[in-house]
Amino acid sequence: MRILMISPTYYPHIGGVEYVVKSVAERLVKMGGHEITVLAGGEPEIEGPREEEINSVRVIRWPTWSQVVLTTCLKGEMHCKNFSRR
Repeated sequence: MRILMISPTYYPHIGGVEYVVKSVAERLVKMGGHEITVLAGGEPEIEGPREEEINSVRVIRWPTWSQVVLTTCLKGEMHCKNFSRR
């Protein structure tokens, strides 16, 4: 079975949600017959999406939207005045 798990962050980040998602994902892989993908959709320290495999679990890390906008603005690739608070 193909299973997608969604978490704000994933290992090596430390936290309750990260621990539970990692534990469940790895146990399902060990049971056999399962292809597990974790989408970590709140990774603030990366600039763009990246993919890796940790203990036979496919992990797709996605940056937070605000971090992408900030990084892009700092690089001068877009007009940032549209994103400022009023």
